[in-house]
Amino acid sequence: MAGRKKILIIDRDAQAAAAVEALLKSGGYEFAGLAMEIDNVSSVIDVGQTDLVLMTLDANRVSAQLAAARELQNRFDVATVYLVDEAARVELEKAGGVFPSDYVMKPVIARELWVVLASALRIRKFEARILRLEARMQEVHRLESIGVVAGGIAHDFNNLITGIYGAVAIAHKELPEGSPVRQRLHHIERAATRAADLSQRLVVPPGSGSNAKARLSLNEVVEEAMKLVQKSLKPSVLVQTGFAVDLPPVFAVEAQLRQVVANLMINAAEAIGDGSGVIRVVTFIKDLNEAARDALGFPDEVKAGNYVVLEVADTGCGMEEGTITRIFDPLFSTKGANRGVGLAAVARIIRKHLGGVSVESQLSQGSCFRVFLPAHIRPPHATSATAAPMETAGTAPPILSTSDGCGKTILVVDDDEAVRALAKWVIEKAGHPVMTARDGDEALRAFQADPSRFRLVMLDLTMPRMGGLETMQKMRALKPEQRIAIVTGHGENVLSGDVQEGDVGFLQKPFSPDRLRVFLSKYAPLRTEKK
Repeated sequence: MAGRKKILIIDRDAQAAAAVEALLKSGGYEFAGLAMEIDNVSSVIDVGQTDLVLMTLDANRVSAQLAAARELQNRFDVATVYLVDEAARVELEKAGGVFPSDYVMKPVIARELWVVLASALRIRKFEARILRLEARMQEVHRLESIGVVAGGIAHDFNNLITGIYGAVAIAHKELPEGSPVRQRLHHIERAATRAADLSQRLVVPPGSGSNAKARLSLNEVVEEAMKLVQKSLKPSVLVQTGFAVDLPPVFAVEAQLRQVVANLMINAAEAIGDGSGVIRVVTFIKDLNEAARDALGFPDEVKAGNYVVLEVADTGCGMEEGTITRIFDPLFSTKGANRGVGLAAVARIIRKHLGGVSVESQLSQGSCFRVFLPAHIRPPHATSATAAPMETAGTAPPILSTSDGCGKTILVVDDDEAVRALAKWVIEKAGHPVMTARDGDEALRAFQADPSRFRLVMLDLTMPRMGGLETMQKMRALKPEQRIAIVTGHGENVLSGDVQEGDVGFLQKPFSPDRLRVFLSKYAPLRTEKK
């Protein structure tokens, strides 16, 4: 009968073992073999298929047998139940660490045996689940470090890019029409835009705009990512593909999936090294049940069902067992210092998409990574896929002249001088009075002197001494209706739960002059003069 639990017996008495075997079969269990001594188990046990070991204890050897049993449990991942007579039971309870559900008294009564076996198997299943949860928590703690590191890098990086945007915009305005330098400035601006996209990939925040989820064809995303990666591959690396036809869509963030494909292909190319080799990229659909999920080591959040699978395999150097267990750890790398971000990012992205990542590898035999994403058979609810249209640089409205009643000051608070300079330049060009402050403490002093002076306060989220959220709360205590905008590179999702009800805007770093103008037209619009 399919699904029957397999029981291995350890007993010196073959006749007694045969009697227990008969009881097992009558209770719906499958006999997995007999070992006369615990030392002989490795030659008898069917690794990965045996569910429980039923072991007879000798009163004169209980301590040694228990130690061997614990080693057996850890080595083969099996439950253990003891068969004991009265003398062995006394010694067993003296040893401690066992419960009545861990043993069956001789002579063996069928119903008692079945109850204890069922209990032991159930407990073992719960223990396995607890171990998976503990491993999951350890993984979460390890992966949190990559978020901290990436967040700090992104904050500084975004400030630098914003400064580049500002310098390019100011230089462009000061150059005469037709100057050849303008074309070079355009190249710098394009490079800054690519750098801004890279900065967003560091933190990969879920949210709106380009980070909104949508129904996607995995094949199309993979093909697009491959075009970019293949340009950087050596001619000696051959890429083979095999895309499944009629693959169901996935509900995912396109930029993040492209990053997953790129990271896996780059990792495969680096594993091949300077020699020649093959990278195989294929997609297929797989029905994943709970047993298969558990075998892959995926957490319980990965539900049973249909999954779209991306497989990236290589003929590179492969990995040993110790490396495989740490391959998704943040900053862990076999390639030297300052590496180890790529595969950690893959694991983090796929986990946020309620999927899983598996890896198989052998030294000198190559590696195979498989990404499992839930197949999205039904269309998503409109609210889950809907995102506000992103305002691009070309959609900035014309700057209108200022009039009485619209001349209140805009306060820009940021710890980076380049960001303050760009914001001040754009805001003044837009016709607003502007004041800048280096941190929340300095801004609060200016605000306390005259709260009615400020029409809009633009607050950097991360600053020394006093951060943006704390500054906002203290300003709102003085003037509840104050219009405030949070400026950050971490994504709008960081505001949830921390921002009180009210008129709070959001500006993503890095921002260009045109994006800032678009933002001002919404949160600090100027009225046209009446003729």
